[in-house]
Amino acid sequence: MNFIKNQLLSFVRKYRSPLKLLAFILISFFVFDHILLCGVAISGSMEPTIMTNDAMLGNRLAYCFHSPKRGDIISFQHGDEVWCKRVVAIAGDHVSFQDGYVYINDQKDEEPYLDDDVETNCTKEFTVPDGKLFVLGDHREYSYDSRYWDNPYVDCSDVRARMFIILPLHLLHHSNVSSSR
Repeated sequence: MNFIKNQLLSFVRKYRSPLKLLAFILISFFVFDHILLCGVAISGSMEPTIMTNDAMLGNRLAYCFHSPKRGDIISFQHGDEVWCKRVVAIAGDHVSFQDGYVYINDQKDEEPYLDDDVETNCTKEFTVPDGKLFVLGDHREYSYDSRYWDNPYVDCSDVRARMFIILPLHLLHHSNVSSSR
């Protein structure tokens, strides 16, 4: 507790001047409104890559000069909520499923980020339209994703950020639970 108190006092001393504090606040708002996106995973749909309660940091500028790529983890607007999933297919790709595996353009997608025992089951096939993405959660048996939506595609204009830092806050939660026994 003293550490946090000392850090807070150090911060206040450093930005004692109201002008410096105002500048710090304005710059922070700008950075988090236009450059970085912070979020917390509220479901297990991306486990084990992103565990429930993990914090994430995303780059809002990542797709200013190029489109999302297969394998990117993105945050995007889905209805009234912001969701996080992995891009599996991009515009023009044909997506199918066989024996628990994803096939992109009739080639098995290796998906090195998944555990070997993960199965991706679906009886439908999809062809991704221009300006759209097909996304899946890494925890395929649990994820509500493109396979199940009425409109299975994410519009590229709905992408908010490319997630690039994951802070494993779930570890803190587990350590607090186990230490309280």
